[in-house]
Amino acid sequence: MGEDPNDGRRRPVRLTARGEDALRRSEAILEELRDDLAGELGPERLAEGLQLLPAIAGRWGPVPLRPVW
Repeated sequence: MGEDPNDGRRRPVRLTARGEDALRRSEAILEELRDDLAGELGPERLAEGLQLLPAIAGRWGPVPLRPVW
């Protein structure tokens, strides 16, 4: 898809301070989960499992997003 700066549908998006904080927190949680799994499985088995995830997810298609409330 082309990059047309005059396309009125384009809207710049910037994270707020709260959004940046949420992103940092989620990255820290993911890192902690990966560290825990690497401790249980070993780094090699974790890497193998992570490589399989796209194939597993692709088998059933995308999971629809739904509200969490």
